[in-house]
Amino acid sequence: MDNLRIKSTGIILTFLFSAMVLIISCSKKESPTPPQFPGNVYQADLKNPTLSQLQTFFEEGYEIIDGNVVFSDMNGLINMEKLSNVKKITGYFVINYNPDLVSLEGLNKLDSIGIRLNIWSNPALESIKDLENLKHIGAEFWIMGNDKLATIDGLSQLKYIGSFINISQNDILLDINGLNGLQSVVNFHLEDNIDLTNLTGFSSLETVEKIFFMNNNSNLSNIDGFGNLQSVGTHFSLVNSAILNLDFMNNLQYIGRNLEIFGNDNLTNLDGLSNLETIGSDLYIKMNNNLINFCGIKSILTNDSVGGDITIEDNAYNPTSEEIINGDCSL
Repeated sequence: MDNLRIKSTGIILTFLFSAMVLIISCSKKESPTPPQFPGNVYQADLKNPTLSQLQTFFEEGYEIIDGNVVFSDMNGLINMEKLSNVKKITGYFVINYNPDLVSLEGLNKLDSIGIRLNIWSNPALESIKDLENLKHIGAEFWIMGNDKLATIDGLSQLKYIGSFINISQNDILLDINGLNGLQSVVNFHLEDNIDLTNLTGFSSLETVEKIFFMNNNSNLSNIDGFGNLQSVGTHFSLVNSAILNLDFMNNLQYIGRNLEIFGNDNLTNLDGLSNLETIGSDLYIKMNNNLINFCGIKSILTNDSVGGDITIEDNAYNPTSEEIINGDCSL
């Protein structure tokens, strides 16, 4: 009887020991593995450092910032040379309200930003061309309110923006001729750049998943970009520009909801819409004071491929849908 008890106790102890080993083993397997980065890693946020702290950061030779970077309202910051070793930022990168910042010199090696890049309201900033090797922005890209930024060029390596791009309220911006590697974005906003005249970038952009807004760029007369744009998922809005035609839309085939063409006083024809196959909801063409030729939308109206209301009014010529279909589409 005693031998039986000893054997039973031994079996139980063996089972308990095995179970403990299994639990410990499983716990070890389920423990998260810390992220591994090649190179010298700064594992913290870098937020509004002093110029002395920036010098120390530079001397340490950090190549990756595993965190967020904020340079906001920093007096004496002229460029980004103290970040000249940095290749990757895993979080967001905010460059806002820096009164002395003239260029982004020093960011030539930066190729990836994990979340967003904000370049807002830097009154002395003249160039962002030093982002020449940037390939990836995980979410948003803002270029907004930079009073001396006259040209946006380069950025030819940028192929991915996870959310939207917004280029707005840059008062002396004249030309955009970069971003030719970008193939898709969720939202596209180009708004309130009052001196913008030429746009020759975005030549590889094929898809805007939701909204395309090109509004209140009142001097924008030459668009020689977007030649591969085929699809806009929801709304397309072209308001208050100086463009003469819609040739930049020649390859556009699909708009998921509304198309709005409003207040473009130099626009004379809609020939650039001749390949458009579907407008999912409403079509608004209003207050284009010199618009006399609607033949570019004859095909889509003939095929009854506008899903909602069709509003054509207050233009130089305002034919009905029936008149356009019957060939009375221009003066």
